[in-house]
Amino acid sequence: MKTLTLSPIGFLKSSKRTKFAAPHQPDESADERNELELLPGHDFEVAVRDLAGFSRIWLLSWFHKANGAWRRSVLPPRGPAQRRGVFATRSPHRPNALALTAVQLHSVTGRTLIVGPCDLIDGTPVFDIKPYLPEYDAFPNERAGWTEAVSDAMRQSPAYEVRFSPLASEQADWLANEWEVDFRARLVQLLERDPAPNKTRRIRAIGDNVSHRRVASGEGDRLSVVGGSWR
Repeated sequence: MKTLTLSPIGFLKSSKRTKFAAPHQPDESADERNELELLPGHDFEVAVRDLAGFSRIWLLSWFHKANGAWRRSVLPPRGPAQRRGVFATRSPHRPNALALTAVQLHSVTGRTLIVGPCDLIDGTPVFDIKPYLPEYDAFPNERAGWTEAVSDAMRQSPAYEVRFSPLASEQADWLANEWEVDFRARLVQLLERDPAPNKTRRIRAIGDNVSHRRVASGEGDRLSVVGGSWR
């Protein structure tokens, strides 16, 4: 395959520092502001002229925290523990780790764009910007494949109640305070509907090798989140 060379036009500044902090899809209801700083010396001030008239833009970027090894099939975090072809998902583990995100555009000042909620983390390199055109870019009535069943299930009332043990709460607080990673909301969203074992629903150790435990154990319609032996 012929090799192509791409150069970033800028980098995203965001409060989301880790991959886990980024949602799988942007939360449009969040009061979130992110800053896209374009690089100097390329006349990008001219290139963004007239962009402020659009309320939404496309960002073409790079999953720079991906480990570089792509996977032919992946295990999506939503839905049953079933592997899917990577091209039928939005996984970052792709042959080319390209990301495509539609974001709200709040303002354009010089080389700085202020954008709304996104699924990108701090330091993400951006390759291109294109205006979002609702007349051509929105097709709400098209089929969404296997994700339709997952979305239908997510709209149903949760089957389980999730409770945190004191140790699990203490450890979750430590992660939030020390690493700025708060997994609780997403954990509850996933486990209250499907607590079945899934490698995307595990807590892993940070640092030295210590044993791992499942983060949840279920009995009937009640689910308790227990502390694991991570640090």
